[in-house]
Amino acid sequence: MKNILIIESESIIALSLSNFLSKLGYTVTRGYPDSKHTIDCVKQNQFDLIIINIKMQNGLDRIETVGKIRDFSQTPVIYLTGETDRTTLDRAKRTNPVNIISKPFNYTQLGNVIEQCWAG
Repeated sequence: MKNILIIESESIIALSLSNFLSKLGYTVTRGYPDSKHTIDCVKQNQFDLIIINIKMQNGLDRIETVGKIRDFSQTPVIYLTGETDRTTLDRAKRTNPVNIISKPFNYTQLGNVIEQCWAG
């Protein structure tokens, strides 16, 4: 069973996403809103996928968080974001995500992107 880490600051989206992924048969871990705890969580656990919201919260930049994770892990990442400006998207792309999905997102689309992570 695949283990997915969700980092999402909007609790309603995090819960909905968690329920959706659980129904698809994935093990879901809801992560921490801050960078340090997220990085520690990834270091201490084996995840098959990280789904992370780009939105900065409390001065934390989650693109930088993924960049730090890339120093020790190549776990696939899917960004969810309402931030669609070119600068943000270009920075996110430099961390080699599987995909960047704009909010509001479609669960069918997200499910297809997740399945593609392990196809082929």
